[in-house]
Amino acid sequence: MNALWAGLHALWLFAALAGVGFLLQTDVASRMSILGARPDLVLAAVVLLARRRGPLAGTLAGFAAGLMTDGLTPDRLGLHALLLGSVGYFFGHLRVNLLWETPAAAALILFLAGLMHELLLRVLLSGGQWGAVGVSFVVNGVATAAYTAALVPLVAWAAPRVVRGKE
Repeated sequence: MNALWAGLHALWLFAALAGVGFLLQTDVASRMSILGARPDLVLAAVVLLARRRGPLAGTLAGFAAGLMTDGLTPDRLGLHALLLGSVGYFFGHLRVNLLWETPAAAALILFLAGLMHELLLRVLLSGGQWGAVGVSFVVNGVATAAYTAALVPLVAWAAPRVVRGKE
């Protein structure tokens, strides 16, 4: 019975995290554009869940969150599911080998996850136009990864303090 309860708890946690991340991504993050770069909150949610639960949970969470994201662009159905599932798997495996506890480490890991996601996305969408991949990655991909890496650890650090009323 404990294993079933743990599985249901993990499923509930994932559903809540992915749902909130998806709503924030489609509503709030779309308004937070700085020079065309927007934070990728869905990616951050997948990486943070993979950190806590490991590669299987990261893969499943990434796949499900990617399918939700793919629902916004049905002509590319499965693309984000593949990418986010891969990122969840990769960073779920790194959870034992990397120090995640400091905000600086979390920012670095989110930056690396963002770079991985953005590069793979641009390569898969390029259609063989490699020059366009490099320009698009440098102009938008690196900025998106940096924005996500700066914003998410800052919010994760500040949110509990604001809720509790501390500085």
